[in-house]
Amino acid sequence: MIAVSRRKEIAQKLIQIGRSPEEPVAFIEKGTTAEEKVVITDLLSLSLDPPKVEPPAVMVVGHVVRIRELLRDFIYQKVGS
Repeated sequence: MIAVSRRKEIAQKLIQIGRSPEEPVAFIEKGTTAEEKVVITDLLSLSLDPPKVEPPAVMVVGHVVRIRELLRDFIYQKVGS
């Protein structure tokens, strides 16, 4: 819950210590439930105007966020086969 309430401050600090402003960030709300919601942004956008995110949520920072698209495509290909 701290990541959600302090998301803007966290992004600003990460940029300040040298993380790329273009680095992707994902918030996963209510993960593993039927109400799961994923919000994707980048550190710069998050530091200026954070998207609406409701707890409980997990904040994921880094290039691992981009793997989500690859995995989704891979899983859909396998399921569709």
